[in-house]
Amino acid sequence: PSPSLKTKISRQINKANIFNLKEGCRQTWFACLYKAMKQKLTPIRILISLFAMILIAIFYSIFPTESMEAAEFTELAAIKVGNQLQVTIPASELSALQPSALLVEILDAENKIVARQLLDANQEKAEGWKTNLSLPADLKQEDLFWYRLRYGFIEKGQTTANTPIIQPISKIFHFPTVRLLGQKELISGANNSLRVVVIDGQSGQPLKGSMSIALDKANSADVKTTAKVDQHGTASLTLKTPEGFTGDANLTVTVSTPLGTQELVEKVQVVQRENILLTTDKPIYQPGHLVHIRSLTLDRFSRQAVSSTPIIFEIEDAKGNKVFKKRATTDEFGIASTEFQLAEEVNMGTFKLRTILGDQNNPRTTTQEKSFVVDRYVLPKFKIDIKMGGENERQQYYSPGETVSGQVTAKYLFGKPISRGRVNIKMSTFDVETVEIGKAEDILSDVGEYQFAMKLPNSFAGRSFEQGAAPVAFQVEVTDTANHTETRSESLLVSSNPILITAVPESGEMVPRLNNRVYLLTAYPDGSPAKTTITTNVKPANLVTDKDGIAVIEVDGQLNSLALTAKDEKGKVGTTNIALKRREVTGDSLMVRTPQALYKVGEKLEITTI
Repeated sequence: PSPSLKTKISRQINKANIFNLKEGCRQTWFACLYKAMKQKLTPIRILISLFAMILIAIFYSIFPTESMEAAEFTELAAIKVGNQLQVTIPASELSALQPSALLVEILDAENKIVARQLLDANQEKAEGWKTNLSLPADLKQEDLFWYRLRYGFIEKGQTTANTPIIQPISKIFHFPTVRLLGQKELISGANNSLRVVVIDGQSGQPLKGSMSIALDKANSADVKTTAKVDQHGTASLTLKTPEGFTGDANLTVTVSTPLGTQELVEKVQVVQRENILLTTDKPIYQPGHLVHIRSLTLDRFSRQAVSSTPIIFEIEDAKGNKVFKKRATTDEFGIASTEFQLAEEVNMGTFKLRTILGDQNNPRTTTQEKSFVVDRYVLPKFKIDIKMGGENERQQYYSPGETVSGQVTAKYLFGKPISRGRVNIKMSTFDVETVEIGKAEDILSDVGEYQFAMKLPNSFAGRSFEQGAAPVAFQVEVTDTANHTETRSESLLVSSNPILITAVPESGEMVPRLNNRVYLLTAYPDGSPAKTTITTNVKPANLVTDKDGIAVIEVDGQLNSLALTAKDEKGKVGTTNIALKRREVTGDSLMVRTPQALYKVGEKLEITTI
């Protein structure tokens, strides 16, 4: 604009009281006003222009823009800016008498020079030199870690440095690392909470910046939102998924930081808000049987019943033919049911049952599937019962060398005992493979019973995850006078330690220089809790476990092991020496403690830090 027109524009801006806005915005408004005032200046045009500027001023005051500050380093560092590598070399890295220039080069994995830059050695700032070197256009960031940086002073007339310094770029390269915290299953039509953590991949320090997140799937519009990454390198945001947006999708997180831009893509699944439980009365049917079907539909969030909603039941046979379809409506409890009569001649195999909630033509429908088998089978003729131990108590574990006694009873399904049938008992354990350790054969009594007693070996190959206990299986085979055979198996544990003791530090590992709570658990080899008195090698010397076999002791974090002896009311004793793994801590020790491990939604969570 001419000087006279600039004066006229400035006068109009001053009248609007917006002269204190940003220079960049003012330049834009100058251009807009200039175009308008080149035409005939009428009061209406002037008022429209002023009104537009006021609206823009209000917008910028509510939504201020922030420029991304460039990363500054005081040590040898490199960052990727677009297709260039920005290198910072502090003055302390180099020294020379009368250097002419500083030569900076990038070498690839084969020691070839891919970029070179000459810097004036006499123009360094207090913090050193900063330069940008162009990278190959097709170079991926992960391949850059194999490259090296070579730099050094050269004298006039030289092309290479006499004593260059070579550094792997992997040791000086700073780049943003993004982590996405949240569930892999998102709910359609709901607010889904996500959290993004951004740190420097080289130093581990949090990075501040901005981010955008997009959820996209085939044949659907993208769902996008933005957020700011705070000084702690975190951003918490809510992603609202539209109704009917279901199936496999990609969640793309794009983060802009002073170290550059980083993108993270995670695969997620978007599911409907409703949850359907589909059941049948049996897992297997014979031709001609009646299949009873029921569905229960609840809201995933509120757990309230989805009532008065149309629902469709469909069944496909083993060859994929649709053989059944029925429409129904959920009742006030979210339940719908139907029946399906199987024909006498059907395609036997696995049938597929499907339920569709809502209108089938509506993309917001929720589906659930279940399979059942249609085949011919023979019901057992009689049942076998195996009872271990004495008359009144069922014994589930034994010690090596003990005699296992028990009783086998065989009866027809209508209650008649199998008189004078043959019984065969095999006792086996597992050591690399199944090993038979005893057997017995005899004839059932007139009332279909057989008393047995079998001695266990004196040694077993115990399993470490059961604290040395070994499994023993009894396989019983009974054949009636009509030569029909049925089998039944029963298992028990053999342990040389009648009481098993476990010690679990509250943090998983012992935290040094702090008092740690250690949870002590006593149980019998079959897993049932044992109420015992525990003697320890630390104070307090004696502890009593509760009905669940649990006691808590507080010990010093430097403790390496616990010597424990547990004794129950019947005089059974278990002993163990448990090694306590200690956490490696270089700085201060920190522990977080909560009163309980599980909470319900809405409950108050009290946290203690030590």
